Amino acid sequence: MFKFLVWCIAWSLILMAVAATFAAGCAVGQA
Repeated sequence: MFKFLVWCIAWSLILMAVAATFAAGCAVGQA
């Protein structure tokens, strides 16, 4: 159970980092 929770949190952080990088790339591309 604990390992599953850590796995979910880790994936959430990874997905947020990818989304932030993608958003930054779009902002730079439109600038």
